Amino acid sequence: MYKNISLLIFFIYFIISGYNKTNNFKKVSKSLMNKLNIPVLLSQILLFLAILLEVFGSLIIVLNNLFFSFPEILMHFTYLTYLLFLLLVTFIYHPYKKEPYKFLANTSLFAAILFFYIDYLSSCDINMLIYLF
Repeated sequence: MYKNISLLIFFIYFIISGYNKTNNFKKVSKSLMNKLNIPVLLSQILLFLAILLEVFGSLIIVLNNLFFSFPEILMHFTYLTYLLFLLLVTFIYHPYKKEPYKFLANTSLFAAILFFYIDYLSSCDINMLIYLF
C-alpha cells in the first residue's frame, strides 16, 4: 500500500509538469528551440512527445499499480522510455555546468524511477525479461 501511495505522489509531479507544458506550449516550445538550436517543428514534436510521456506514461504506471494490470511489454517500454527521457533531458537540456540544481534534481528523479522499475522487475516473469534483453 505504501509503495502505491509513494508511486502516486511521485508521478503526480510528472502529470502536473505535462499539464503545465500543455498550458504554455508556445513558450516552452520556443525555449526548447532556442536552447537546443533546433527548428520550430522539431521542438514542437519533441515537446508533444514529452507531454505524452509525462501525462500518459505516469497514468499507465500509477494505474498499473493501483487498479489494472497492463501488458508487461507496455510497462517495460514506459519505464525505459522515462529513463531515456530523463537521461536526454538531464544531459542535453539541463547540463550540470549551466544548471546544477536542475541537473541534480533530474538525477534524483532518474534514480527514483530506476528504483520503481527495479521493484517492478522483481514481479515480472523471467522469460519476459530474457525476451526484452
